[in-house]
This record gives sequence, structure tokens and C-alpha cells, in this order.
Amino acid sequence: MLKKSSTLVVICSLLILNLAPAALAQAEPKVIESSQGSTAISEKPELKTLIANADKKASDRTFDPVAADKTHERSQAQQKKGWSTQKKLIVAGVIVGIAALVFVLVKYGKDCIRSSPAGCTPGVDEFCTCEEYERRNP
Repeated sequence: MLKKSSTLVVICSLLILNLAPAALAQAEPKVIESSQGSTAISEKPELKTLIANADKKASDRTFDPVAADKTHERSQAQQKKGWSTQKKLIVAGVIVGIAALVFVLVKYGKDCIRSSPAGCTPGVDEFCTCEEYERRNP
């Protein structure tokens, strides 16, 4: 029984780790398609041109409070309420893992004084149940 429960905990934890979204640390290279096929080119844009373009865009813009309010209202209306399926699965997996851990600790955490059938070891022998546990004095 201990082997089964520990195996289930390991399987659940592996599933949870695989369902977690992968963090993308680096940008993907650009793919340019041509008549000869697609080739991947990694271009590094120059910092001066990027800053110049950002400054130009910032200086061209004017603030419109009415448009900003409309945009804010639309973005609030589009936000999903509730949890995504992935979050639900992660929470369910954590709950199942904790429940399995508590079950194993409760079942095998105490020492057995008397077992049925006599002379067997609970947790090791099949169909062995503990009839009386050792009392712990606080």
C-alpha cells in the first residue's frame, strides 16, 4: 500500500510539473521564408535606433482621456472571471498530494502493538490490519 501511494504521489507531482507553463527566457529567432526555403536569422537590433524610434513615438502621441476611459472599460470587460483549467488542475493535484501524504502519515505513523493475523507487519504484509496502536503520552 505504501508503494502504491508513494507511486501515485510521484506521478501526480510529475504531472503537475509538466503542466506548469514553461518560462521563455530568450526570444526566438526570426524566420525568413524565401523561395529556397525558410532560414532562421537572429538579428540584434541596435540600441540607438530602438531608443530613437521609442522617443519619436512618444513625442507624436497626445493623451486623450475619453479614449483612455473607453480602453480601460473594454479591458475590464474582457478579463476572465474565475480560474483557468490549468490553475484548477494544479490546485486539484496539490490537494490530492496533500491528502495522500496525510493518509500515509496517519496510517503508518503510529507503532502497532497488536495486529490481525498475529505476527504480521502492517504496511509490509498484505491483508494485515492493526487492531491496537501504541499510545503516545504528551
